[in-house]
Amino acid sequence: MKLSSINESYLYHGTNSDNLYEILDSGYIDVFPPDYGTNQDEWPDGQLEERSYWTPSQATTQYFFPEEGEPVVLRTMADRRFRAERSTGDWYTTNRIPVSDLEVEKNGQWIPLTTMT
Repeated sequence: MKLSSINESYLYHGTNSDNLYEILDSGYIDVFPPDYGTNQDEWPDGQLEERSYWTPSQATTQYFFPEEGEPVVLRTMADRRFRAERSTGDWYTTNRIPVSDLEVEKNGQWIPLTTMT
């Protein structure tokens, strides 16, 4: 996905229902260091800053679901907050993503996450 076309596309984030309620309570998807929930000491590009990872394919989110809990897919409009991870094909951000920018898939429909509060 080229940055010039990213403005009209969505990026997807896999999580679980427990994390969904933490996101709602905090008001955003937070960013984390590379070892948070993983066994890696650095990101695939060798960097260490806190990030959240996203994918341009909803189907790919299945690889990012936490091992425990009911899977949940979130999406947001892709914009300049996101950068391509060249080695993996994923996208990441070092910015928190506010709940107001998120939609959640529920019963095959996308609804604003804010409606779940």
